[in-house]
Amino acid sequence: SKVMRQIEKPSLEYNQATMAFQQVGGIDPSTMADAEDIARRLEMVQAFGAANERFASVYSSLEDSMRKGLRDENIDDDFIDFVITNWWQGARPDLISQIRQTDRELVESVTGILTTLQEAFGKWSMQGDLLLIEDASARDKYAQHFDRMNEVVARQEVLQRKVQEALEKVHSQR
Repeated sequence: SKVMRQIEKPSLEYNQATMAFQQVGGIDPSTMADAEDIARRLEMVQAFGAANERFASVYSSLEDSMRKGLRDENIDDDFIDFVITNWWQGARPDLISQIRQTDRELVESVTGILTTLQEAFGKWSMQGDLLLIEDASARDKYAQHFDRMNEVVARQEVLQRKVQEALEKVHSQR
């Protein structure tokens, strides 16, 4: 539990950065009144990216921290291996690492979306739920980033489902 507490702060910062971006409207152009709104969102995306990196760094060090902590308690290597194996089955750090990578890719695609909207500000408008971008080049860039974001989100959802299934499997075996 001492080791797992290491991820509390980075996890909280990650969740707060995610929620803050979503609460202001995320990438929804209808919630962007001016170029400053877009600039603030770009800053929020960078803050999310930084929070993701801190979370990834701490999470990737958990196994080593657990091994060290157990050794410091004079636990024998066989039992340490048993604990780590069980942790891996439920925590799936391999999948969590892949999810962190998809978040890096989301930062890129969302930054691309927002940058495109920023560069084309005044040359796009909302017609109901439909975004109309006058410039064909900007429209293509926006679509490219948007499609990439959707592809990454779909991959991330698969990974998150796998993590959830691993947790459910561990809990059902208890």
